[in-house]
Formats: sequence, C-alpha cells, structure tokens
Amino acid sequence: MSKVTFCCYDSHETLGGPFTWTQRLLPALRLHGMESQCLFLTWGNSNTGPALEALRAQGFDCPAVACHNFAEDRVRWILARSHSLAASKSRDWHLSSRNPILQVRSG
Repeated sequence: MSKVTFCCYDSHETLGGPFTWTQRLLPALRLHGMESQCLFLTWGNSNTGPALEALRAQGFDCPAVACHNFAEDRVRWILARSHSLAASKSRDWHLSSRNPILQVRSG
C-alpha cells in the first residue's frame, strides 16, 4: 500500500485552491487504496480551518499547529512531525528530499 503526506496552510478566512483540492484529493486517494494524511499550519487556533475540520471528520490523521511567524519555525515543525510519523508508523513513510511537501513510498 502506498502512503502519502501533504502539508498545507488552513484558515477560516481563506477558501478555494489548496483548501478545496485537499478535501477532495485525500478521499479520492483513499478510494484507490492509498493511505493519506495532511500536516496543517493554521492561523490562530491550531485546531481550526475548513480543510482540517473536513478531513478530520472523515477520519484522516491531520496534525496541526498554529502557524509560526518565521519560515524556519514552520520548517522545523514539519520536519519534526515528518520524522516522528516515519518513526511511529512504519518504514513505509518516506521523507522525500526532492519534494518536501509530499512524502510517498510504494509498499
């Protein structure tokens, strides 16, 4: 089974684009046998946002954190979360250095 992790921003003030396709893509991937999750950087409360709430309601694993002011802090959180996912889930989770927002490995 293939596994994929996305990372995106989410906010109640913003709709469309990645907020919309994330809510459509992850369920579609699930239908095709891919295990999917999304790491969310949110503004304000770390557990809010339309995409985050919709995906959690559908049973997807969606860790979230209030967005940091500095890009370096965001990158540190993403990398720390990615490495902890890889360690806790299985060796099938793979951190891709070619595309840091998408992690994929076929099983």
